[in-house]
Amino acid sequence: MAEIFLKGSESLAAIYKKISIDLQDESIRYRLATHVLLKEIEGQRLLVHLATGRAYLLTGDEWKYFMELAEEGLGGIGVSGEWIERNGLISFLRERIIVNTEFDDVNFYQEAVKVRRIMNRKNKGITTYTILPTTACNARCFYCYEKDFVPQTMDEKTAMQVAEYIKNTHASKVKLAWFGGEPLVGEKYISLICDELKKAEIPYTSSMISNGSLITEEIVRRMKEEWKLTRIQISLDGCKEQYERRKAYVNPEKYTYESVMQSVKLLLEAEINVVVRCNTDYDNLSEMEDFLKDISERFGKYRTFRISFRNLFQTQGDGEKYLDLMRELQRLNNLTESMHIGRFNKPGDDNDDADEDEDENKVDESVVNFFKVRNNYCMADNMDGAVLIMPDGSFNNCEHCPEGRCFGNVFEGITDEALYKQLKQSPAVMPECRACCFLPLCTAYRKYGCPGYAPYCRENMEIDAEAVLRRGLNKRIK
Repeated sequence: MAEIFLKGSESLAAIYKKISIDLQDESIRYRLATHVLLKEIEGQRLLVHLATGRAYLLTGDEWKYFMELAEEGLGGIGVSGEWIERNGLISFLRERIIVNTEFDDVNFYQEAVKVRRIMNRKNKGITTYTILPTTACNARCFYCYEKDFVPQTMDEKTAMQVAEYIKNTHASKVKLAWFGGEPLVGEKYISLICDELKKAEIPYTSSMISNGSLITEEIVRRMKEEWKLTRIQISLDGCKEQYERRKAYVNPEKYTYESVMQSVKLLLEAEINVVVRCNTDYDNLSEMEDFLKDISERFGKYRTFRISFRNLFQTQGDGEKYLDLMRELQRLNNLTESMHIGRFNKPGDDNDDADEDEDENKVDESVVNFFKVRNNYCMADNMDGAVLIMPDGSFNNCEHCPEGRCFGNVFEGITDEALYKQLKQSPAVMPECRACCFLPLCTAYRKYGCPGYAPYCRENMEIDAEAVLRRGLNKRIK
């Protein structure tokens, strides 16, 4: 009998639950649902229902039956109800892992997400405010997508109005995400906004993406006491020489590899969750194991420390070369697990889409998070609950595409109703995505100027899914 490996979302599983089943009707034929992934890893046979996040460890016989079912779906006529009953697969039919051949997987998934959004929407108002106090930066990274922007920095009047806007629009909980440029270039405006919210007795927490170079003991104190910072992502792109060359700081004598390492230490000693994001391409890949060894020796003992290897967006159009890079990055990410580098007790989730009944099994949290079906894939898909505020106070729906999408500002509210409605509307699922099993973990926004779009997205998801499942199985066996 199949064993549940990931519990997934109970609310989505309930929506997918099939109540009425008639296996005696010989005119009804059945196939494997589109949003199902079958993987055999180190002798373990896994089935993941990607529409609900639920995963099973199959028996040998069940695996054989599902292989037959999958083959029948490839242009076959499907199987009978009698075949399902004879092979003991009725429970999978009830979960809509097996469906009749006329079932519209994509339409049902879209409707299920709509229902779940209604069920889980507890907050009226905006939950997440991504705020850019500045687009200026003290580094000149060659890969920065903002390198051609004209730098802007917030002024006091705008910062005060940002605080006022939050007071008037916030939900019961408020998350502030500080972004840039380098947000600490505008740190006084961060303090001003937080101080105004504190005076208004509005509870909030915050997170930040930073290069880490401007962090001091005083900044860390303010992060903890004033900004309520719970999580910070710092980019470290390899060992000393490579890092300093790539960052190209305007003051290279002051801002160095070692000075940023000291910043990370200050944050960890203050018990702030730190994610080191290692931006990787073909040039720095070869030294990443040495970098991992260095950083793990320095910080691996801290329970609030994590490291994540990620590719640069610029590598995504390089075909098999890109996919080889992604395989190496997953190998490195799995290596961090085997080295027992610290993980957060409860890592923050910047999306306001949490499902309280998500998986409670003792499975590695990176596995749970990878297969978690989110109500909103990103902030651009969550305009009811999230907004980006630029240094001049203008609104946008995405931190990665801030130019050309302004639909209002903190002084006047929404000024371009037509654009706001256009950005708020979920695009139709693209034809080439309708037959992809990974659709529930993806987004139609990928081809709307999203830098997260990968031309080889299906292949990339296959690589990621296998690596994550392998990680979960290895930890489970231990």
